[in-house]
Amino acid sequence: NSKNRRTITIGDDKNMMIGVTIWGENCDRFDMQVGQIVAFRECKISEYRGKSLNAGSGINDIIIEPKIAKAKQLRQW
Repeated sequence: NSKNRRTITIGDDKNMMIGVTIWGENCDRFDMQVGQIVAFRECKISEYRGKSLNAGSGINDIIIEPKIAKAKQLRQW
């Protein structure tokens, strides 16, 4: 169902936080847990009721625990 949505809050090592809305099948496809490193591609900025992000709808637009240098830095943070 393309109407499904889930909003999570993400943050970085500079203590910046923003909401990310995940749509459709990706709501159930990923079991995201607090403290996990999550990378998003193809996000669009929304300014409805404040700034937020809308995640891309493709299966490759969300990566849990990516194998990149920045993810390693965030785990150490």
